[in-house]
Amino acid sequence: MGLKDYWETIKGNRAIQMLIVSASSDKLASSMRTSTVYIVLFGLIAGNYSLYGVMTGMTTIPSAIICMVFVAGLATTLGQRKAMLVGSWGGIVLNVLMILLWVLGDPTSMSNPDGSLHMGFFAISYILLTIAISGFQGISGNIVIPMTADCADYEVYRTGKYVPGLMGTLFSLVDKLVSSFAPLLAGVSLAAIGFSTVLPDTNTRMADLNAPGSVYQNINVGAIPFVALTLAFGVVILGLVCNIVALKFYPLTKEYMAEIQDEIAAIKAKAMSEG
Repeated sequence: MGLKDYWETIKGNRAIQMLIVSASSDKLASSMRTSTVYIVLFGLIAGNYSLYGVMTGMTTIPSAIICMVFVAGLATTLGQRKAMLVGSWGGIVLNVLMILLWVLGDPTSMSNPDGSLHMGFFAISYILLTIAISGFQGISGNIVIPMTADCADYEVYRTGKYVPGLMGTLFSLVDKLVSSFAPLLAGVSLAAIGFSTVLPDTNTRMADLNAPGSVYQNINVGAIPFVALTLAFGVVILGLVCNIVALKFYPLTKEYMAEIQDEIAAIKAKAMSEG
């Protein structure tokens, strides 16, 4: 299959066009959450980076369970397009709440005097929001693969061509491009507030910034929360908004896919009878 075939498929298949927009924006958003971003959030803003590992350990399994339940339940009940819409809207609301928690709450309250986790309002809210976000965002992240299969079936319905390999190649290309681009954007954002030569590490604290003799000089301390929260949650919101816009033009509803499957079954039956 040549470049002409790729171009003709992309040009004529509105479903795959919109799914590429959705998948690439989601991938960009998730890839922006680099380890350095969490070092800034927990090491600098919260003042205790070790809590990030504790929080991750507490939320990983519940997040995976919630994600599987949401993906399976909503996709089966609503269809893939509506399920992604629900996931996108839920993700937007929850990420906004997460930003408000970090802005209006006290992240330093997560840490006891000995550095252990303090299960107060902030910590509990962070854990619950993280699990809920994983459930809703998991829909948009994991449902792309079955939606790709729908796009391949739509191409059979539209042109008679069966091109699942083409769909997989397109998404692999998008994944590689976005995965390499996201860390660059994160690095540029941090460099803009002063981390141009040395990035913060797990031992860096706010007191180290702009201190005499410190390697961290000319840091815009006031801009740190804005940049960190934008990279961790704001870009995710933007990606989810792109999902919603793209899905307005995504033609493959649950009802339309049932019609397409019936037509494909008829095509296969006819081919078998003629064979």
